[in-house]
Amino acid sequence: MTTCQQLPTLVPLVDCQHPSFGKMPSTKPKDPDRPPASLNGADWGKSDAKHLLAQDMLDGLVPVDARIKNIRKLCDDLYSNQPEFKDFPFDEERHKCRMKSLQTIVRRLKWAAEHDKKCLIEARAIYPPQTHGPTGQILWKDSEADNQLKKDMADGLHLTRKPPRASCNAKQRVLSAVQQETIQQAH
Repeated sequence: MTTCQQLPTLVPLVDCQHPSFGKMPSTKPKDPDRPPASLNGADWGKSDAKHLLAQDMLDGLVPVDARIKNIRKLCDDLYSNQPEFKDFPFDEERHKCRMKSLQTIVRRLKWAAEHDKKCLIEARAIYPPQTHGPTGQILWKDSEADNQLKKDMADGLHLTRKPPRASCNAKQRVLSAVQQETIQQAH
């Protein structure tokens, strides 16, 4: 192993002479009364409890932009009877840290979603959705014929009307579209 003294020509990245070099950071003595971080080997990072808490932040049940003053009351009111939280006993310090980091994540995700929404509106203003395919044909989706077909299907007219006499290919396209819309409505 080489040290900083053995390589005098290189600029040392770490000051080996500093008194704090090589010391481990101080740790708090473990509190025997503090509950464990999780029970049954549960992992907070991938837990349903974390997903539920994040969803509640997105839905506005838990504040995202404000500091939570009484975490114990919040956890007792919202999560004490939730089965997702049974493996995570309440600990004030851990819950504060988890809430704070999750608030940051949710705030960033909300900002990203708003940014994407604004960018999409700007992009649609510059590049509107295509109405014609590469060969010049009118695209079926959201076309006048598609809207009329949806209206007729909502009124139930597609069950009573016979398709107009047309070329075989046009008839097949209309029947295919009716079948696809019927399948989509069934689901």
